[in-house]
Amino acid sequence: MKVNRLDEVSKDTLWKGVIEDFLPDFMQFFFPNDYEIFNFNAKVEFLDKELSKLFPENNNRYCDKLIKIRTHDKKIHYVLIHIEIQGYSEGNFEERMFIYYYRIFEKYRKPISSIVILTDKSKKFVPEKYETNFLGTQLSYRFNSHKILTHSIEDYQKQDNIFAVVMETARWSMEGKKLSDNNLFRLKLDLARRLYKKGYSPEKFRKICNFIKYYISFEKSNFNNIFENEIDKITKTKGSMGIMEGILDELKTKAKKIGFEEGIEKGIEKGIEKGIEKGIKQGIEKGIEKGIKQGIEEGIEKGITQGMEKGIEKGITQGMEKGKEKTIRQGALKLKAIGMDTRQMAEIFGVSEKYIENILK
Repeated sequence: MKVNRLDEVSKDTLWKGVIEDFLPDFMQFFFPNDYEIFNFNAKVEFLDKELSKLFPENNNRYCDKLIKIRTHDKKIHYVLIHIEIQGYSEGNFEERMFIYYYRIFEKYRKPISSIVILTDKSKKFVPEKYETNFLGTQLSYRFNSHKILTHSIEDYQKQDNIFAVVMETARWSMEGKKLSDNNLFRLKLDLARRLYKKGYSPEKFRKICNFIKYYISFEKSNFNNIFENEIDKITKTKGSMGIMEGILDELKTKAKKIGFEEGIEKGIEKGIEKGIEKGIKQGIEKGIEKGIKQGIEEGIEKGITQGMEKGIEKGITQGMEKGKEKTIRQGALKLKAIGMDTRQMAEIFGVSEKYIENILK
């Protein structure tokens, strides 16, 4: 039985989502020896819009990401990570990767590392570098290239990194023609059980399970409900995803009778896109709200600090004035005792006669 495959746009959405959700794990997977240079306690910025402006001819045909990550090196401050998911052979791919590199460098002038994940099934397509040589002018640009097809499933199973499960799922997708719905169900359930035993948080567990669920789809949609029920048994919770799948399955069954199944599929995809868009909007609103609150707190703290500084400064000034007054009073009393009048004392101390009269009172 042939397993249906998601189209490239849907897979791109899954890849982008899982990279953003598990970025520290992703970076540790690809840079296990250099992972410590990244400072994930600082803000991470996803510059996908900026990347699309630098490369407008892309036309959203590729899954690519540009990420700004702070480092612990105060001299560098931050680096840029360019990620490309390539699902098919492309003749000028290496050249395109180089064009990405120099346009990103031209704009930001910061260290750049590029990662290419090749999800295609061509054994001949293994791009790793772009080279050119003409009349003594040479250029060699190399990038990190990970060909999933050249790695065995066992290679990913050996790694103690949650992102290795993502890579294993992508590797299993290449075995699709060999998998019936029953075999695929057992495979997905085995992945989920192994993932759960590693003790990840419920949120992480659910997100990876969603990737497993949607990246390789069943031919019969009712298997999605069965898979969700098994996930709920594993976590001993009653999730809402199974209910959602039941609704979608019912709609798809009715749609089949009137020949609109394809419309339902596209509607689901558009619904996912709208949901992501709405989620981003709500995230921005929450961010603004949190920013205002944090700004008020920082403003109060700063105001207290400035108030203390002003108070200390004013206190010193008043203290100096009090000291001056005390000194003049003591001197004036002594001069008065020897018969000196207020006019003479005012000239000696450089103040008015009225000031001398007031302090002598």
